[in-house]
Order: sequence, then structure tokens, then C-alpha cells
Amino acid sequence: MLVFWGALGGVALALLGEFGPARALKGAVVIAAMASGLIYWAGLEFGAPSRVMDAEANFLALLVVCTMPVPFMMSLMRFGSAGLHDYPDLFVDAWNLVVRFAAAGLFAGIALGVLFILGRLLEVVSLSFLSDLLRHEPVVAAVYGGAFGLGLAVVYDFAEMISPVLVLRLLRLLVLPVVVVVAVFVAAALMRSMDQVFLGFSTGGVLIATGLGVLALVSIALDQDDHHAVQGRLMQGAVKALALFLPILGGLAVYAFVLRVAQYGWTPVRVAGSVGAAAVLIYGLAYAWAVLRGGGWMERIRQSNILIALAIIFVSVLWLTPLVSPEQIAVRSQIARFEAGKVAVNDLPLAEMKFDWGRAGDAGIADLRRVENLDLAVRLITLDSARNRWDFASVERIKAKTVGPRPDGWKSSLEVYPKEAVLEPALLDQMWGFLPPDRQLMEQCRQGETGVCLIFVADFLTDVAGSEALFFMDSAYSLRDVGALYARSEEGGWTQQSGAIFALSQRANELARALRAGEVSVVSLDVQAISYRDEILPLFEPRLSGTPEN
Repeated sequence: MLVFWGALGGVALALLGEFGPARALKGAVVIAAMASGLIYWAGLEFGAPSRVMDAEANFLALLVVCTMPVPFMMSLMRFGSAGLHDYPDLFVDAWNLVVRFAAAGLFAGIALGVLFILGRLLEVVSLSFLSDLLRHEPVVAAVYGGAFGLGLAVVYDFAEMISPVLVLRLLRLLVLPVVVVVAVFVAAALMRSMDQVFLGFSTGGVLIATGLGVLALVSIALDQDDHHAVQGRLMQGAVKALALFLPILGGLAVYAFVLRVAQYGWTPVRVAGSVGAAAVLIYGLAYAWAVLRGGGWMERIRQSNILIALAIIFVSVLWLTPLVSPEQIAVRSQIARFEAGKVAVNDLPLAEMKFDWGRAGDAGIADLRRVENLDLAVRLITLDSARNRWDFASVERIKAKTVGPRPDGWKSSLEVYPKEAVLEPALLDQMWGFLPPDRQLMEQCRQGETGVCLIFVADFLTDVAGSEALFFMDSAYSLRDVGALYARSEEGGWTQQSGAIFALSQRANELARALRAGEVSVVSLDVQAISYRDEILPLFEPRLSGTPEN
């Protein structure tokens, strides 16, 4: 019911700007009933409709079902079935809704911020009733919703003054810089091997996001008709170039997911990502076909937008039905890989199957219980005692701290700087113990993939005798940065420094490149601070002092 009333209110507000309350409500009921019915149907596969929204892909599909049909509904209510092909009307309606809702949302955010400030102001005179009210999420949601509706009503009263034309004209300015950057990327990608292009974990996602941005810019530049579209050879040539680059971006995105699935199998996220990559590729092929055919290419792209948008709505509807179950696809893939020996027991996504993948995951767990494997049986017992996926993960992390012996050949895959630094076996054992096989990047390092793990030996801790070893992973291989600092213990061995600050943020890849280029040195930092009892309170930012050590 929450989905129904939420969709009904949102769509009705969107339609009220063009139609009376009665007609707006009728149109909103159709979309809201479809959305809530699909969620209820999908909930049959998850045991409860509320669990459907735990998957991000399902939420995205629901968002598409509730928003993309709105411009079509508006044209249908004006012109009947002929309105479904009226691109100027669809284009204007879609962008009017975006600008109007953005303006109302901005007003609601400002209004809520003002109330928070006023609440703090009243606290100065010991009146906390307003701040106490705003601590409750339902109150905040009601205030924001009321302010949003009020703002939207004002926007509709001044609809002639609030137009998307200015926003669209400003976005057109991005066409030239974007086409240059995309051209550089495509040229660089074609000159490199595919292994280098698809080195990062998020390559497919980045390509999809870039493709969506490119197709949005193309549509914005072409506007509702040729009269309003970009003029001049330079701008039209740039738009044509973007249209021709789009299938390349889509093709690379599809290939990126093909590689990931071949390497790690299907998951619901990868199924959703593959659908997104395929959508970008389809847009790209349609755009390239329209441009290469010559005259009338702008109108062909506009009509392609209509057909593909309807196809996306249709796919989103299917996504929320048992007819297309990414969870079943994922379960079958992961179990098949396990039976074929392509995935280890510790890498099976058992927690996802039980807590995120609905009845398909439960069926997969039941199938795995029939497999005679001691390690799998132990993990399943742990899974049975877990209340949620985080509980299971915490137990797994504790168990993973005890790892097997370090392979003799692991040392040869490490990049050590300076080159002449000697790594003692005790230090290598400590680093090996830092790599529990429950994360993809760490597993790559454990398997000895060259270029993943680096060690920088230097005197980092001036109050500890001898040099220390900074162990980290090149962030070109991961969205996360992983690292640890090791120093000699009083007993002569090596220990991980839990109190040391390792704050490379997103710069681990920069440090790796600098080490390889010999451009790294160690400098001392003089930090002013107050010492009291056993605490240190820094008062100022660190400043460089002394001469760098090489």
C-alpha cells in the first residue's frame, strides 16, 4: 500500500499542472495500481513485498515504472493514441516535470533547513520543542512533503515563467568538452590492450554512466524539433560525433560485464548492469544508424528515443515479475560454478542467497545442503546461526583471521621499494595473515597477481628503531584502499601498527605510480599539540619540517 499511495501522490502532483484534479487522479491511479501490483507480485518471490526494495535494481525498476510513463500518460490524455508518437509534446512534458519538481524540491529542502536553524535558535532560550519534533523521521517527512506540495503549487501558478529552456541551453554547452574527452578516451582505449582498459572493478559502471550522459546530451542538443535543435556545423558535427561514439561506449560496457561474468559468475547486480549496458548499446546503434543514413538524422534519433523508452518501461515491468528473476539467474550461475570447481567454498555468496535473493536463494541454499563438502557444511552452520548478512560477515571475518601457510612463491609477486630492501620471512608471514580470502582484491593479492600488492620500506616511525614496512594495494585495482604499516616488535618480530594512520584516500594509485617512477621520499611532520594524561590533542594542521629522507 505504501508504494500505491506514494506513486499515486507523486504522479497526481505531476499531472495536476496540466489537468484538473479528477483527470489527474484517474491517470495517477493507473500508474500507481500498476506499480503496486508489480511490487506485490515480485514480493511473492521474496516472501514479503517489503523485501523487494532491499535490492537496488528493483528500486530502480520501480522508479522507472513510476516516472517514465508519466509523459506518455500526459500525451495520451491530450491526444489519445496519437500522443504516444508526438515527440515535441513528450520532450517538453518530460523536461517541464524535471525542472518543476527540481524547483519544488529545492524549496522544500530550504524550508526544512530553515526550520532546523529556527529550532536551534529557540534552544538558545531553552525552548526545544521544535528541535524535538524535527528529531522524528515521520515529522521531517511530513514537513518536507508539505513544503514540496506547496512549492509545486506555486511553480504551477507561474508555469510560464519557470521553463526548462534555460536549463537545456546551459546543458548544451557541455557538448563540445564532452565530445573531446570521449574522443580522447576512445582513441586511448583502441591503442591499449583490453586487459588495461578493463583493469578497474568499476569499468562497466563508468562506461554505462558515461553512455547515459552522452545520450542525454544528444537528446538535449536535438531538442523537440529541428527548429529548436543546435545550429551550425560545429555543434551539429559534435552531436553527430557523440552519436557515433555511443555504440563504442555501449559495446565496451557490454564487454566489461561479459568479462566480469566469465570471471565471477552472475549476481543480481551484474544482471542489472548487463541490462543497463545493453540499453546503452541499443541507444548507440540506433543513434549511429540514424546519423549514417544522412538527411533527417535528427528526427530518426527522436523517434528512436520514443521506441527505446517504451522498451525500457516494458523491461522494467518484466523485471518486477517472476518472469525475469535475476536472483534465479544468479543462484543457478553460482551453484554451477561451484560444481564445476570454478569458485571456492569461501567465495560462495551464501549470505546474499539467504538474506537478499528471496526464494531463489533459499532454494539454492537447500541444493547446497545436499553437497558433501565439509567446509561448505561448516559455512552453512554459521549461516543458520546468523540473524542477518552482517552477522554472518562478522563471524566469517573472525574465522578468516586464521589463514593457511604462506606460499613460497608469493614473495616474487610483490613490488618492493626500494628494490634493495630485504623482506624477512616473519614480516611476510604477518602480511600474509593480513589477507583473509573474503574480499576480491585481497584474494587477487593472495593469488600472486603482479602489480596488485606493493611494499614501501622506510623509517616511518621515528620513535621505533629500524625501518618499517608500508604494505598497500594499488587502488587502480579496487574502489577501496587497503593497507597496513608494520614495525618491529620488542621481541624482534614484526607487528601491525593498529594506531598508525593510513589515509591514502583515493591516492593509493598515485603513490604506486610515484614509487615506480622513483619520485617518493619520506619527510618529517612537526605537529603542535597538547599532551594531557595519556591523550594527545592536535591544535594545528601538520607542517613540513626538516630535510626529506631519501
